[in-house]
Amino acid sequence: MTIPTDKKNNSRLLPWIIIHISLAVFALLFLAAAVMAAGTDIIRIYLETSYKHYPVLLFTLCGVFFLMNITLAAWGIIASRNNRGYMTRRSAGAVTLAMALIFMYLADPFLRMLRLPADPAQASARERFWARIGPVVQFGPFTDRKTDASSSMVVWYFDPVRNAEPAVIRFGREPLPARMAAVTETISDGRRHEFHLTGLAPSTRYYYQVPGFGSKVRSFRTGPARGTGGSFHFIAVGDTDSSRKGGYAYSYLRNVMRAAMNTCRDQGREPDFLVHAGDMVRTGADLDAWHNLFTSLDMLGEIPIAAAPGNHDFLLDRGANFRYFFGQPDYYVLEHGSARIFFIHSFDGPGTTLDGPVITTGSEQYRWIRRELSRTGGWKWTIVVIHIPILSTGDYGVNELLAAQYFELFGKHGVDLVISGHDHNFDSFLTDGRADRGGTIYIVTGTGGSTLDSYIMDRSARRWLDWRHDRNSPRGLYQHDRYTEAYHRYGELSWGYTDVEVGDSALSVSYYRWLDFDTFIGITGQNRHRWDMLYLTDDELARHNLLRAVRVKRIDRMP
Repeated sequence: MTIPTDKKNNSRLLPWIIIHISLAVFALLFLAAAVMAAGTDIIRIYLETSYKHYPVLLFTLCGVFFLMNITLAAWGIIASRNNRGYMTRRSAGAVTLAMALIFMYLADPFLRMLRLPADPAQASARERFWARIGPVVQFGPFTDRKTDASSSMVVWYFDPVRNAEPAVIRFGREPLPARMAAVTETISDGRRHEFHLTGLAPSTRYYYQVPGFGSKVRSFRTGPARGTGGSFHFIAVGDTDSSRKGGYAYSYLRNVMRAAMNTCRDQGREPDFLVHAGDMVRTGADLDAWHNLFTSLDMLGEIPIAAAPGNHDFLLDRGANFRYFFGQPDYYVLEHGSARIFFIHSFDGPGTTLDGPVITTGSEQYRWIRRELSRTGGWKWTIVVIHIPILSTGDYGVNELLAAQYFELFGKHGVDLVISGHDHNFDSFLTDGRADRGGTIYIVTGTGGSTLDSYIMDRSARRWLDWRHDRNSPRGLYQHDRYTEAYHRYGELSWGYTDVEVGDSALSVSYYRWLDFDTFIGITGQNRHRWDMLYLTDDELARHNLLRAVRVKRIDRMP
């Protein structure tokens, strides 16, 4: 006797069989694409860190997803042949949808890596910006992601009014406009005017004047010849988080930088350049924030700036405005006298989020960094600037993924100093060195104007026992990991900046406090557990001695 066949049921099964087989194939293809995009090293890095659960979950889910769909497809084929029961359309759809959602959630970091970078031509500033900016002096131009501070410089400004004629500035070795030569813009889109000044002499002061910005004659000084001796110093600041005024977004950037310049002048020296460790603005797409940044940093007309991108600089526009204004590579090396300074892009791999980057050993950037660190060229000092801290006791703590890639690499190649931001507090570490050299100094440069990470102090599980924490203090550390226990030196919750002195015989790193948290609470009269960024008048700043900064920590390194 023949069992009757339900043709209607068979007609419903066929689409589901095809769907499940297709989804199973998709899962395998995705795994292959993820491994090809990230490189096989990403699996090792994840497995060597505290993030090892992530790839295990992802790859396990992909395997389960594959087996489930193959099983369902086979079940459907068997059911179509012997008329046995089969999962209903509703239940199969629910299972498939749930698995797909979980799969896509865990896969998001890998998918981020495959996204194309934002097209600078679509930068909102290019199309809609209305305010004048500049002039700004910065390092460049770049050749193969390198620039020599002794022989070249870039001056640029932004004018929202388009002019038919090419822009011109006057430039020379004397501060007399009549004796300066006319220099025509090198790159322009009609509003952002960029001038490449090349063939410059090392350790020389040059003067320039920009028509339309008044009669003021500005100047800058080139660095010493590459690989040569001589001393210089620079200011490092991070997390200025410029934005629209009001509430959380208010920034003390102008106050911090004014105090920095006043302090340097009192010491009889001005910084040779400014290093920004990222998060210049609160939101990259916020044009008001960029305008406030440049107007707060009027020093940029005479002190060159070099910057590493931060997560907030890429927020909502994927770095389009950052790239448009600064016109620099995302990662590069600055050669300044006896020092090489690497600027690293923290968001260059799968797993990248606003707060958790992954730079894999399979990435182009990592291979470039490793290759450049291996080069020898007479440099005495090697410095790295990266927004996300590798070592920190702040809110985000030690980044195990970055530490797995860079901690030993920096030690192997003799990196002397690593400057970071991201955590809004100051932190310092000094690693053990080899017999022939000292260790590496790791600095979290605090906040140059943004809100303090004070909420980390109130955590019951990981509490800062004091606003200032020292591994040798009676109260000890609040965070215990293998890096902190071994290498932490000093940290505190305050607004300030880092001053780096580079000489022939030593490298000195000093943190200058502008305003600490306790003083801030005392001045504003707020509750230490519920407070806001409040505007401080010039009278208040003068009354509380906030027109200068105070050095609170210094770490020296011998070559």
